[in-house]
Amino acid sequence: MAGCVPERVRRTWNGHPRPIDLQFDPNALETSVSADRIVLPHREPGSLDALPELNLGVAKGGQRPVDVTWPVGVCLERHIALPAGAIGQAGEIARLDLVRDTPIDLERVIWRHVVEQDDATGTIRQFVLKRRDLAALTSWLARQDQTLRKLRVALDQRPTLDFVDNVSDLARPWRPWRMLNAVLVLALIGAVGYLIWHPHDTRQTALIALEGEIAELQATAIKLRQSLDSRRAQAKTQTEFIDALATHPRFSDLLGRLSERMPDHSWVETIDADHDFLRITGQSRDSAADLIAHLSGEPKFRLPELIGPVTRDARQDTERFTIQIRLGSGE
Repeated sequence: MAGCVPERVRRTWNGHPRPIDLQFDPNALETSVSADRIVLPHREPGSLDALPELNLGVAKGGQRPVDVTWPVGVCLERHIALPAGAIGQAGEIARLDLVRDTPIDLERVIWRHVVEQDDATGTIRQFVLKRRDLAALTSWLARQDQTLRKLRVALDQRPTLDFVDNVSDLARPWRPWRMLNAVLVLALIGAVGYLIWHPHDTRQTALIALEGEIAELQATAIKLRQSLDSRRAQAKTQTEFIDALATHPRFSDLLGRLSERMPDHSWVETIDADHDFLRITGQSRDSAADLIAHLSGEPKFRLPELIGPVTRDARQDTERFTIQIRLGSGE
């Protein structure tokens, strides 16, 4: 009998259930469940298909809405320079930069941005999330008899960034072949109706015109097929690009490994990192050349070397150095 009552009527009668707060905590070792909160160990992108099954029960008002908070590391984060006076066009600048400088297909991702501005310059922090990960999370919630209400990303020094306000953001991307099938079906229906209802003396002319239309549709089908093949190749490139970003060592891990390898009488003043190199400057009471041997023992640091001159600071009795390290295991 309960299945015959619409969901909206049950909610009106029983009241709207309170939302559950679902968090992915990097420090959590196991799943924790309470009445209004679920804490799961932190998941990397692509591992959401293996989420544990939870017996949460069915709320009195039907499916309970869930507000999910993800760590910022789940998303691909990009930094874009914002020209002076262009804060009103920040969204369009972020979208154009994502299309121009990355192979990412906008139909397969959801992205949001925040603007950080000081007195002189501004920076757009753009966060990109794959729809595949979002769909896996939504499917898991449905198996727990829950529904996604909001998806937020916890930033480091500011409030959370809302990614999804309702499940309609999970709409499936446009498929070009579906439009092609619809065009072909409509053309076929129109051709049959034209032949049946049109006077007999004009059927030959109609057939000639239809042959021309079919030829145009065939040409359109070929173009759409070529476009589809191009999109598939682009999707493969995007997947390889995102997977490479996911496997690249994080900056926090590099700092931890660097701290473990630095001797007690040496310290770092500046750190400059990019995709392949880590450059550090600092001072050491020991010989700066001895730091190379300490850093060479770390598997993630390859070919550490001194760049630039090593200078002596007589006042502090230290040597100032600049060291460049190639990142990666070398495999």
